[in-house]
Amino acid sequence: MAPKAAEVPEPAADLTLHCLGKELSEGMTAKLGDKECKIMPWRSFVEPGRPCRYFVYKDEHDNVGPGTEVKPCESGGFELAGSFFELEELPSAESLSERPIDLEKGPEYQWFRDMIAKVKPVDASQKERPWVVVLMGCSGIGKTRFLNQGIAEHYDGAKEAVAEQLKDMKHPDADQCSRIPFGNIFFKQIDDIVRHGARDEFDALWNKCASMKDPDERYRTYWANKQHLFTRFALDKPPATESNPNPKSFEMRIGEEMLKLLTKPESPYNIAMETTGLGAGLVKGGLTAKHYAQYNKLVILHEIDDIEKAKKITHGRMIREILTRCLHGGEQFGTFLEVIHKKARATYNDCVKFGKDKNRELDEASSTEGRWFFHDIQQTWDLDQEVLERIFYFYGEDKLRSKLGDLQVGVDGSMDKDAFRDVMSQLGLSDDDIESLRAAVKTDDSDRICFKDVIEWLFERP
Repeated sequence: MAPKAAEVPEPAADLTLHCLGKELSEGMTAKLGDKECKIMPWRSFVEPGRPCRYFVYKDEHDNVGPGTEVKPCESGGFELAGSFFELEELPSAESLSERPIDLEKGPEYQWFRDMIAKVKPVDASQKERPWVVVLMGCSGIGKTRFLNQGIAEHYDGAKEAVAEQLKDMKHPDADQCSRIPFGNIFFKQIDDIVRHGARDEFDALWNKCASMKDPDERYRTYWANKQHLFTRFALDKPPATESNPNPKSFEMRIGEEMLKLLTKPESPYNIAMETTGLGAGLVKGGLTAKHYAQYNKLVILHEIDDIEKAKKITHGRMIREILTRCLHGGEQFGTFLEVIHKKARATYNDCVKFGKDKNRELDEASSTEGRWFFHDIQQTWDLDQEVLERIFYFYGEDKLRSKLGDLQVGVDGSMDKDAFRDVMSQLGLSDDDIESLRAAVKTDDSDRICFKDVIEWLFERP
């Protein structure tokens, strides 16, 4: 039950709600008590004593959205339409900016040294050209799996795309371009930097969630605080000062130090990075940096045939993190993935045009710099049943019934076959899977299926 809301303070004139939501844009407003507040899309965080409140959209996970009243609470948390989130207090951006960064010797950066030890630098003496690969697309559609699991079909497709694009450019060493080193790439992920930088904060969050009995409360609390952590460690910058006129976030400071080591001209490493595609900054800004001049650039868009799969995967992945106390992905999930999915294609097309223009400029100048390549991958895999299993167990039978709506479940715990088919289809099961399951679950009445038996048969605990 949410704590009693405190009296709503008079908002400052510049009060802003940092939002994560579907199709939100600057200029929109939301309510804090009876006051109108400005909206700043994407970012979301709360600091004690600062007039800033968390704000999300309404979706199937019971998050709330634009126009919802936001009330400060006496506990230091806040109340959103009856759903209470209490965000943990985090280190300030100022204190994070003072943390020393010694990737080569610092004990807290052993994780980086372990990662870099698994790959080899490019042999510059043999005039071998390094690659930087950007994987673009929404969460849960296989970007990390593509790089870590070596999917030959997709690797071959990327190499064929590069070979085809070479026909239209004057590449200084075209013969090398067919050898994209997918098996020898340093994967620079924000997740790793945040996970290790906020190790203590994540441990505290997992302990807190473990003490919560209600699965909805556990899930919402975890997601809200995970977003809070990612914002603080990856985005928040301390105020500019005379001695530090261009402050950077914790993640950006570490990322810059990484690139200094990874892009040394005498021993450069192949590098991969991820981006949702909400903006083209990483491609248009990041890849045009001087240290990437000699790199070949490959941007790969990942798209999925059904965004509902990504929603279930990210939902199940978040549950997995709560249960295993380990990060398995970014913080985006739910309806917002639809926004990312649509935006990523438009961003990719913009980047393709940008890259072609760059290649033309380099060709006309007979430049020896690396060139730009692009490829898109259509993901059509089936949803792993383990994802559904995890969701079932997390919420339990009673919670699951309410989340799936009216199942037409009788007093004996059974449902008719049409309702059963509708429910299983909602969960992503194919027609063949549904028929196999129905045949395996026996009841006294052949036209009805026991809901409890379905759960036990489909999702038996390992």
